[in-house]
Amino acid sequence: MKTREVLFILLVVDLVFLNLSFLIVAYLHYGLGYNRFDVITDTFWLLNFSWIVTFLVFVTEDPQMEKPLSRRIIDHGKKFLLFLAIASILALGLNISDISRITFFATSTYFFIFSFFFSNFFLNYIRIKKAKLHNYTEVLVVGAGKLGLEVKNYFDQNPHRGKVVGFLDDFKLHSDKANILGRVSDFQEVYNNNRFDQLIIAIPINSRDKIRKLIDLAEFNGVRPRVIPDYYNLFNRNFETQLLGELPVVNIREFPLEIYANRFWKRVFDLVFSTTALILASPVLLLIAIAIKLDSKGPVFYKPVRLGRRGEEFVLYKFRSMYNNDDPRMGQQSTREDDDRITRVGRFIRKYSLDELPQFINVIKHDMSVVGPRPHRVVLNKILQEKSSNYLVRHYVLPGVTGWAQVNGWRGPTDTRIQYKGRTLHDLWYIENWTFLLDLYIIVLTIFGVKSRKNAF
Repeated sequence: MKTREVLFILLVVDLVFLNLSFLIVAYLHYGLGYNRFDVITDTFWLLNFSWIVTFLVFVTEDPQMEKPLSRRIIDHGKKFLLFLAIASILALGLNISDISRITFFATSTYFFIFSFFFSNFFLNYIRIKKAKLHNYTEVLVVGAGKLGLEVKNYFDQNPHRGKVVGFLDDFKLHSDKANILGRVSDFQEVYNNNRFDQLIIAIPINSRDKIRKLIDLAEFNGVRPRVIPDYYNLFNRNFETQLLGELPVVNIREFPLEIYANRFWKRVFDLVFSTTALILASPVLLLIAIAIKLDSKGPVFYKPVRLGRRGEEFVLYKFRSMYNNDDPRMGQQSTREDDDRITRVGRFIRKYSLDELPQFINVIKHDMSVVGPRPHRVVLNKILQEKSSNYLVRHYVLPGVTGWAQVNGWRGPTDTRIQYKGRTLHDLWYIENWTFLLDLYIIVLTIFGVKSRKNAF
């Protein structure tokens, strides 16, 4: 179950428990003959609004993360205190003086007890369900020694976190405890035959060249590399140390959007911005569609296949700007200056990037974000992957309607080393340095910047 679905269920059930607690306490305190419905209504809205705000404030991480009981109790206590603070401030600010303190505190206490037990029961149920489905992540472990076997043991005990597909090892070619698929040098062949999402390197830290090569190979294939143990002098990429059970792990190339709170608020912004943009631009969209039909034969939209987050394919929506378009999936012909395939209307809408407006539909569908690395053609992805070993790192996040590379003039051709390296480096910088203000800055530059229209043909 996706994180946003879990959060939605928890919020809805919490509100049900909150209002049931209020009705029970109000009945016990006031009785059925109480006729001050204004007091009951004020209390109802105060409790519900305060809890919704509290819930959103604490949307900072995946609720399905494993935590010890003591940590869960402390987190729930923090929510309780913030809820009381928000409700008290609102009651004073709105001058709601008729609310019974006994009713308010009794409702809050009962609700938080119910909420705590339900959330723990529900999240444990999800973990058990995921354990049956084995649908988290598939891992290849390099090193079938003690550390590697401990990694396997961890996933065996926590199957909802994923499973180990096998091992690579230069010294152990057979093992009763590990499914050894080959030597370390067989990485690419093993990946081609046994696709996996993560690579965990558990070999002696003095094998620096081998570890560096494995990290580069993993990123070349769009696989997340992790290393046991952490070693701060080894990497030239940003990283973060975490625990895998009791094992220290270094996550290579950590980025801000890996934090759920950042993804949550970016997604909220994407939905609000895209919906508003489509509504406000609807007359323009209609005029462009009519102009395209009057100008040349063919459909209004061109719908090529692009690669998104984790390399997953999706259909991208664009206004058709050419007489003849490449194959939607395997097209190889890039647009060039004075391209005779471009229609009269197409030349205008491409100059001002109006052909990209339908991509806000992709944002609403969650194929894309408003800001992110631009999605490329499938064939171009393969070409750039061969030319730049860390190119597929850009698939760690959702592609964007606009991006940091584009507003800095890195759009259009990718023929020369400077062109594809410049675009890749700008995309990676954005991923590693994302902030909400940076997204706003990129949107402003997209609309008003001069470089954003460079190579727009």
